[in-house]
Amino acid sequence: MSTWLVALLLLIPMLQAEPAPAGKADAGKVFWQGQMCSFCHGTAGEGGWGPDLAGRALSVAQFKRALREPWGLMPAYTNTQVSDQSIADLHAYLTGLPRVEKLGPSRWRHPPPGAPEGQRLQSSFGCGQCHGPEMLVPRAWLLANDRPGGVPDPEFGVSKDAGFSYFAKMVYDHSEKYPKGTMGSFSRDRLPEVLLREIYRFMLDAGLRVRMEAALAVGTQQGANTTYTLTVANVGRPKGPTVEDLTIFVRVPPGTTVVSATGTGYKGVRPLAQLGLTPALQAAPGAFTSEIPERPKPDLAGDVAVWEVPRIAAAEKQLYTVTLSGPGPTAEVLQAFEGSTVYWDKPGARLSPTQLVYRDLRRPDKGDHLRITLPPPPK
Repeated sequence: MSTWLVALLLLIPMLQAEPAPAGKADAGKVFWQGQMCSFCHGTAGEGGWGPDLAGRALSVAQFKRALREPWGLMPAYTNTQVSDQSIADLHAYLTGLPRVEKLGPSRWRHPPPGAPEGQRLQSSFGCGQCHGPEMLVPRAWLLANDRPGGVPDPEFGVSKDAGFSYFAKMVYDHSEKYPKGTMGSFSRDRLPEVLLREIYRFMLDAGLRVRMEAALAVGTQQGANTTYTLTVANVGRPKGPTVEDLTIFVRVPPGTTVVSATGTGYKGVRPLAQLGLTPALQAAPGAFTSEIPERPKPDLAGDVAVWEVPRIAAAEKQLYTVTLSGPGPTAEVLQAFEGSTVYWDKPGARLSPTQLVYRDLRRPDKGDHLRITLPPPPK
């Protein structure tokens, strides 16, 4: 046998495509639940807004093609977002599930006739399955990415970095901006710019939101007293919008008593039922139902420590403390802080409940608010 033929025979295996990695169903289930795949395709692959995937006789190569070069409205995912190993794991998990006889419900229903056109379009293209009926998170991220000295967008009157060009880049080139993010990149052919502009217009009409963060942490413990620190931050960029007329309330866990508190605007302890405000919701009501959601009856029991703060400027952080006497930071005590909330009057919602029938009820009717993140339970 000639030397060149031997070399060719040795080269052929190297030119062949590498076999797909072996999939692990347990790892696939973890990935499925952690990457929000279920928001479109159902909690167990039964489908919803997107097609059912449970028990389908698809190959690993077909799964990979659907993620890397999808057809229809699904965004494309890169290898840094969903690796070949994760694709194999997803395939092992989903093909091991039984086929469904009936497609599952969408996570969020389609807005009714008469809803703003941009809201109906964002539902049609699947945006709302992750971002909810009002696109609350994207509306906050747009304003948080506003930069000082930004040139106004001539069409929409906002700075260029929060303008349509920035929004379009986040939709069409999301994987480039966030190579390990959970959102892929949409196709300009399947989601044309003219329709994306309508979705963007709806977000502006509803009102861009100030991105706020608030977290409670366990501080020092001295005898029967425990001090908790609350950090509230306006994470917008400098020269961004200022949040005005804030009311901050922290629930007082049963069995504890407020000994002292610090921070601008502390007003003392009041019954929550007399405050005229309701706790921010941990999850939006109305998912997986065909009905227009209604706000659940709030739990107004107990007392709250209250601060009234005139303003928090963009990129500003404020600290508050409350010292409680009584049981220390057990899991039960920490959970009793649930419902602690930061409210602000300005800037607030632009569309009233009558203008926006299908709503995300995590947002109040007036102004805006934020649920305070609780400390992790003790180990």
